[in-house]
Amino acid sequence: MTTFQKKFDNEILSKTDFIDSEVTKEFVKWLIPFIGGERNLEEIGLHYNGKYKNFIEAIEKYQWGKGEWKDKSFKNTFDRFNEWGKKLNAKNSTNDELLKICIEILKWGGGAKLLNSNKKKLEKENLSDFFAKMNKILDRDKLAEIKISDLNSKYISSGFTKIYAALNENFIMYDGRVGAALCYLIRFYLQENNKFELPYELVFGYGLAMGKQNRNPNSAANKTILFKEISSHRDIHFISNIKANWLLELIANQVTLPQIKEKEKIFALQTALFVLGEDLPR
Repeated sequence: MTTFQKKFDNEILSKTDFIDSEVTKEFVKWLIPFIGGERNLEEIGLHYNGKYKNFIEAIEKYQWGKGEWKDKSFKNTFDRFNEWGKKLNAKNSTNDELLKICIEILKWGGGAKLLNSNKKKLEKENLSDFFAKMNKILDRDKLAEIKISDLNSKYISSGFTKIYAALNENFIMYDGRVGAALCYLIRFYLQENNKFELPYELVFGYGLAMGKQNRNPNSAANKTILFKEISSHRDIHFISNIKANWLLELIANQVTLPQIKEKEKIFALQTALFVLGEDLPR
């Protein structure tokens, strides 16, 4: 039993123990060659019909943004999130102004469906107080430990994760696509290394697609390595998001991404996972 697992069983998420764990280090070592292209994603089927050979190509080909968004590139998306973050953290913003920014983010992220499923919860909150409370929890990341009981699973979803990513630079967007790609990579890492159990450090969740895409990373032939779906397990969603924050920070410190600035690297890695999780091999 690892130190991370012992603390997790006591309802504590420990950043230090997660990063220092040999389990995490070994997975990161296996994953990094797929980022720069030393290994080709075609080896494990995660290339989406030959579109992306590695993480860098996925970042370069990223295009996303619902509604009136014209420039849907990674760079524009990163800049937009920076601007949203400044407004969400502005001390003089009114509740209506904060709600307006959240609505913009939700419309960008998924249009009417994403907006309708999250707007009512936002309207019930004093958003200035709510965001201050969330920042306090998310910034506990700097103290290396988070109490799992502090994570309110009612306030995590594919919509809220996008709002938190704008609110706090320590937080990434962990939606169904990001989770699907990460879980798929973990499954192949375990299979390649003849590991037959899913360690606590690598327990993450995935999300189902709205359409016909496949986002289930599980293999019907493997009953011991199974990931759970996040919309049915919101606690797993929040925990997965926190651990993914730490994981991508660790990876970002070890890789070079062409034309990506240091402050953009974690966001870029998250973007790559988003692209790669569009439609998993069946």
